[in-house]
Amino acid sequence: MGQGPARARGGRRCREEGIQAVGINRIIAQADVALMTLYRQFGGKDELVAAALEQWSDQWLHWLTDRVDQCGDDPQARFRGLWDAMEEWLDAEGFRGSLIANPTAELRSKPHHPAHEPIVAHRMAMRQLLENLAKLLGATDPAARRRASTGRRPETTLSHSGRIHHDDGGTKGAGHCGNAAAVNQE
Repeated sequence: MGQGPARARGGRRCREEGIQAVGINRIIAQADVALMTLYRQFGGKDELVAAALEQWSDQWLHWLTDRVDQCGDDPQARFRGLWDAMEEWLDAEGFRGSLIANPTAELRSKPHHPAHEPIVAHRMAMRQLLENLAKLLGATDPAARRRASTGRRPETTLSHSGRIHHDDGGTKGAGHCGNAAAVNQE
């Protein structure tokens, strides 16, 4: 039996209930695999969680990139496509958050957990996607300009919980994504 069923069911259970709340016996029972098979393929629950996060991230980033690419070459259309895709994802029936963001909070006290590697890789890929879109729109390092004028680093983040957080403490929900995002152009 391949790694797929255990990884998929383990990831789903961990997203719905939390990594610490889901025991290995429940995962193997739902995936219909033997305990030794899981340990032989993954090494343990922590490695299974890391593999599930990596798989989810790869699939989600592929979906998001495809949605942006469907908008053609126009930078404004691609940027709007990103926000439309995010709104679609956040508004989907059964939305339970990101399989990356939820474990990030849960594993904060476990800095050596193998799940941190796919979490960091996911964040770097998202940052690169956003930077590439901003450059297409003509952004020239807006963070450096703002730092020079205010003496502090601006913070605007789109969290996978469906909120856009601004450095002034304000938030916008999923329905306001397109209006909340702005790219400095010169």
